[in-house]
Amino acid sequence: MQVTDAASNITGMTYDPLGRKMAMTDPDMGSWSYGYDAVGNLTSQRDGRNQWLYFEYDALNRLVAKRQDSANGTLLAEYQFDATGQKGLLSRSKAYTAEGVVEISNVTYDVRGRLTQQNWIVPGTGGGAFRLDHTYNAADQPATLRYPGGTAGEQGELVTTGYNNLGQLNSVSGSGVSYVSSTTYNARGQVTEQRLDTGANGLTRQYVYDQNTMRLTTLRAGVASPYTNLQNLSYTYDAVGNVTSIVDGVNSSQRQCFGYDALDRLTNAFTGNSDCTAYTTGGTGPYNHTYGYDAVGNLTNYAGNTYTYGDSSHKHAVTAAYGNSYGYDGNGNQTSRTIGGVAYIFTFDYENRLT
Repeated sequence: MQVTDAASNITGMTYDPLGRKMAMTDPDMGSWSYGYDAVGNLTSQRDGRNQWLYFEYDALNRLVAKRQDSANGTLLAEYQFDATGQKGLLSRSKAYTAEGVVEISNVTYDVRGRLTQQNWIVPGTGGGAFRLDHTYNAADQPATLRYPGGTAGEQGELVTTGYNNLGQLNSVSGSGVSYVSSTTYNARGQVTEQRLDTGANGLTRQYVYDQNTMRLTTLRAGVASPYTNLQNLSYTYDAVGNVTSIVDGVNSSQRQCFGYDALDRLTNAFTGNSDCTAYTTGGTGPYNHTYGYDAVGNLTNYAGNTYTYGDSSHKHAVTAAYGNSYGYDGNGNQTSRTIGGVAYIFTFDYENRLT
């Protein structure tokens, strides 16, 4: 099967009789292919850079290893299961990197199979030994999380999460500090008020919603009632839910206005008058911007700046904008950019992670 967009870019997919994807041709990511074993596990993958990944599984079809280049190639990662008392659960994993091995070990679970502890070994600068501890409430929701306290396995801050009788998040506290002291909700489960910190300068946020559409209409924040001294925003919408205006009650009641095309793409944004029919300069930071798009939705201009898509192998990737230039590899990863005459180079591994 294939999909052709308005600019005649083609995305193609090939499937076998069992419905498994065997190949893909993408206008940005190039050509990919896939292989499977007799029970349907993905065993190989070739990407747009012609790099191969191979996957190994145990008798229970659990992923136990990833390799590059061939089925016997360089080991990228491995996973171990079924430690004593942990049948069916991951007990150890290793990821092999240029700096060394990232290892998660001594993984423990409670009697309900919930993760209770992880110990990380991270190589390289800033690395070390890190421990995470987890507990849960009777509803299986996270109750506490203890973060690492150093690079030698020390225990750090204990963060506790509280819930109301409906199981909704109510509070978050740390070691000797309250981050969220209380949270209230309406009958639809939307947050209506949240108290951040319990000190004299504790911030309160309030949210007001339209009763029919459930859309946010007012957002207030402050340290004292009516909680509007720091933030007081009012929102309006069009019939399909696009934000059409935001009035900032703190910033001289400045009104930001937004217009959209028939495809609900933002076409203009400006600080405007009371009915958003004219640009005005009141308040801090007035602006007047327009946006343009090509046939497939790529942004082509913004506030007088042009975006160019000049790479035939990456149809939706910007190659030039604001006088800067950008380059990409066969998988669509950005590998170079020149900003203000300064060149930056980026490299990616076999799993398309920035290295």
